[in-house]
Amino acid sequence: MIKKICLGGVLTLVGVIGPIGSQAQLEMIHVQNVGMPRFFFEVAGAAADSVDRSRLYISVKVSNDELQYLKVEDHFEAKYDVDLIVLDRNGNQVKSKSCRQRSIVKTYEQTNSNELMNHFMTQLDLPPGKYEVICKLTDVDSKKTVTRSKKVTLQDFSTSGINISDILFVEDEQFQLSSSQQTSPLNIKSSGKIMKQLFAYFEIYNSRPANSYKISYNIRDFRNRKVNKDKKITVARTGFRTKVFLPIPTQKLSTAQYRLEVSVADANQKKKKSRVFQLRGLHVPVFITNIDQAIDQLRYIANKKDIEKIRKAPKGQKGKYFQEFWKHMDPTPGTPVNELMEEYYRRVEVANREFSRFRAGWKTDMGMIYIIFG
Repeated sequence: MIKKICLGGVLTLVGVIGPIGSQAQLEMIHVQNVGMPRFFFEVAGAAADSVDRSRLYISVKVSNDELQYLKVEDHFEAKYDVDLIVLDRNGNQVKSKSCRQRSIVKTYEQTNSNELMNHFMTQLDLPPGKYEVICKLTDVDSKKTVTRSKKVTLQDFSTSGINISDILFVEDEQFQLSSSQQTSPLNIKSSGKIMKQLFAYFEIYNSRPANSYKISYNIRDFRNRKVNKDKKITVARTGFRTKVFLPIPTQKLSTAQYRLEVSVADANQKKKKSRVFQLRGLHVPVFITNIDQAIDQLRYIANKKDIEKIRKAPKGQKGKYFQEFWKHMDPTPGTPVNELMEEYYRRVEVANREFSRFRAGWKTDMGMIYIIFG
């Protein structure tokens, strides 16, 4: 079992690997900042103003605690650069864009928050086709850089009949696609207020006459099980472009990955669209994508009795029991961030990335050793 101590202000884990034998030695492990700064990066396609182009939306989201803030007079300030490159299917560069972003907060506590997020969104108009988008985020002061890439297919939205844009998840029904708005992934808490409602936003394009559209949608979990009954609504057509907001009941969803499935039909045609989205609860590390998996992954820091207690929690209380377990392990209980919890699940993610072969990396011997000893 792993226990925690705080030594000289640096979070340290002390662990004994049970399966190795009862005479194992105690080891100290220092927190390592691997892969910083971590950020979310999403792409989505929609119709552009020109009929021979499609619009690529690129969203970047980074939490305050991933940036290095400096004291400037009466506030704290961080700067980060976002560099974007778009490659076509042959690997040729077709677009690029760079910009510098600033994040300003009033208090030192806000600089360490993993719930306060910085949002950047931009758009590029491109011919329909397959592309790879490369995004590099650089913290200006620490010089730490992370590069990620995503592949995207931009549809030709000018074809006859019904076409549907990619789905975006937003918190405001007044959302308009522009360079200043935010998209998925989402936190149940964002910008200091609890998100009571989540909307799936998409656009329907149709050059043919139609009075209205019949829309049905459902949500499935990571095991492909429906988590709600199919919902059906009718939306009036508003010309070539019809904007749709579908309410998503986040109160009934736990920390996990889900897939929204949407069907749109008029009198002559039906089209389908789907999109994966991720929800996480308050004070849950960004590395946790599924609460049941996170409970299973406690095996290197909790005993079987504690794990079974969380697993068998009353309906709707599993997240509360999980948080209570980690509350007792928090090395700095007076702060909103549980550093031990953050570090533990960061190591789980690294183990999955580095050691996964025929099974999840955290379950392997190498993964176990890394999670416990770093």
